[in-house]
Amino acid sequence: MHIFENFVADAFLFSVFVAVFFTGYAFKGIFFLQQCGYKKSLFCKAYSRVFCRDCIWSILFLLSCVLFLLWGKQAFVWVCFFSFMLLAAFLRNGKKGKVPRRFTRRLLRLTALVFLLGEVCTFILIVLSHSVLMPFFAPLGLDSVWYASFFLLFLLPKGVIMLSAQILLPLEEKIAQKYLFRAKQILERNGQMTRIAITGSYGKTTVKHMLAALLSVRYRVLMTPASFNTPLGIAKTINGLTNTAFAFPEIFIAEMGARQSGDIQELCALVNPQVGALTAVGCQHLESFRSIENVYSTKSELCRYMEKTGGVMVFSEDDSLLSVKERYCGRRGINAFSVQMIKEDASGTTVKISFEEQQGVATLPLYGKHVAANLSLALSIAAEMGLSFSELMQGVNGVSAVSHRLQVTRLADCTVIDDSFNGNPQGAKEALRVLGLFQGRKVVITPGLVELGIRQQEENYILGKNLASSADFVVISAKTNAVAILEGLQAAD
Repeated sequence: MHIFENFVADAFLFSVFVAVFFTGYAFKGIFFLQQCGYKKSLFCKAYSRVFCRDCIWSILFLLSCVLFLLWGKQAFVWVCFFSFMLLAAFLRNGKKGKVPRRFTRRLLRLTALVFLLGEVCTFILIVLSHSVLMPFFAPLGLDSVWYASFFLLFLLPKGVIMLSAQILLPLEEKIAQKYLFRAKQILERNGQMTRIAITGSYGKTTVKHMLAALLSVRYRVLMTPASFNTPLGIAKTINGLTNTAFAFPEIFIAEMGARQSGDIQELCALVNPQVGALTAVGCQHLESFRSIENVYSTKSELCRYMEKTGGVMVFSEDDSLLSVKERYCGRRGINAFSVQMIKEDASGTTVKISFEEQQGVATLPLYGKHVAANLSLALSIAAEMGLSFSELMQGVNGVSAVSHRLQVTRLADCTVIDDSFNGNPQGAKEALRVLGLFQGRKVVITPGLVELGIRQQEENYILGKNLASSADFVVISAKTNAVAILEGLQAAD
């Protein structure tokens, strides 16, 4: 006896229903692809941990089906499938990521195609399973055994997402080129606007905010917001100028991020900066770069571009840049400003700023030894833009804390130090040192350090050892690095 009287029509309607659950289950993978800049090589690495869980859900569902069929409760196979899909989708998508999900048009197009392909895969699976399995199991009274084949759907999201992205690639490239071309036109029409590019493994967002505060004393300044450091993110910032009622900016500050070789070069071709700044080079994103040499080479793409175009290149005083400075000095390879930290406590950091014969003192609501190097870099760029020492000191007094980067919030009964956007070993070590400036019981909540490639376990082990001497309580918020951190904590006891 067939399950459906009109098999094709009912199978189609059922597959649509199943595709809704399938898309919900696959959504975290879609979000991963967005976080990876829609680059399939990076997506495959990021999705590998999730795929292991897909396999577990698939095996659990298949075992449940076998038990229900042997028990004679075939109807429970349906309940089992949808329950597993709902539970798995909730567990996969319930946890918020570091960067909020952006429901862009591209993401919606990709989600719609994943739904369509999910529906097609489900329909094909129903037809094949029904035609292949039914002749063998129908005589045994197991008419609905073919539903057990749905365990394959738990394994399909990665392939369906990649296929959907590949199908949409020509369209997305055409749309992206449209946005990039429009941004280039805006920049070309406003050639009088000075363009500044900032890159580095870490510190670039803080320097960007510092520089914007300094230059705003004299100029109209536009900077890329938040973590808009990709081609489309920067293009979106530039294209938004056509919708503003304010005067066109005189200076544009672009933060440039990279995950693989060629990324900085691509961003330079879009922005065409006249001034470049390099903050530091470290092992952050080593998972995608594969080696520290590739990190140096990619970050140096900005240096090579400025050397080619005759622009100004300014370097931070960070020790990681010594070899880069020797090779690319530019017209201004060394900071002209001396910034010395003279006091640091729970209220902030007091620095002494020296430039030739001029000196000044300022207290900033910022923390960490890197404050001096970052401020020195920002001051050197601002001075290159013509600001006087008095204007620079006025701008320094306007510098504020950057969200999620050693941002201190004082509540009624506790103080919260939010350093959640820090992902490099040097910054983590410095954050724990800053924690020691505050009184009271110290609680650290951390998922550990990620995207460090072969050095990830070692760096999280070191993090654990540092946590043991810095915190009274440690909460490890993710499983990925839990073992390495715990080993470090135990080794320090």
